[in-house]
Amino acid sequence: MRKVVLPFAIKVFLSLIVIGAVRASAAPASAITPADVERVLSRLDNELEQREHYLRLHEHKIDSLTELLADRQLDASERLRIIEEKGDLYDGYLSDSALVCYTAGWNEAIAAGDKDREIRFKLKSAVCLPLAGFVGDGVSRFESIDLDSLTPELKELALECGRQLYSYVAAFYSAYPTEYDKWTSLSTDLQKRLLEMLDQESPKYLLNQGE
Repeated sequence: MRKVVLPFAIKVFLSLIVIGAVRASAAPASAITPADVERVLSRLDNELEQREHYLRLHEHKIDSLTELLADRQLDASERLRIIEEKGDLYDGYLSDSALVCYTAGWNEAIAAGDKDREIRFKLKSAVCLPLAGFVGDGVSRFESIDLDSLTPELKELALECGRQLYSYVAAFYSAYPTEYDKWTSLSTDLQKRLLEMLDQESPKYLLNQGE
């Protein structure tokens, strides 16, 4: 299944605009004016109007990384870094292409003996699998990783990936309340564990809190 949506960086930016508005709503009603609401909505409309511009920049960046990967002089570490960056650019934009990148990177990381990159690619590919119709494979791949054995950086990534993965699975079972609740609960649990690790003022905290 080919999923085409706004690139992740754009989604983060737009989400933060909305989250900012939601946080503002927690203030006393007298502190929020119609002008404040109009300003937020206007900014959101303006960013959405720039969608095609953002997409062109996004595609240009992907093309640039593809050119870099054609350089046979790249050392293994730099090549893996670029493959991951390219996969991240595809993630949430063209999910099938992201899966191809992450899978290729996973195999190359194993060959290079780079354990950290191997885990990163394994986690990120697991999240993409349900979008390609391989729900069980995605869950199995993620759950084969012992989260408590990971470094703090990798554990944070694992919790973020797992939260998103289980959310995708829940959506897959939207017509089956028992299964939907089960996977939503798993996603929420990982979300709570992730938020405990994040700086409460960071964009990542706000994004994961708001989703």
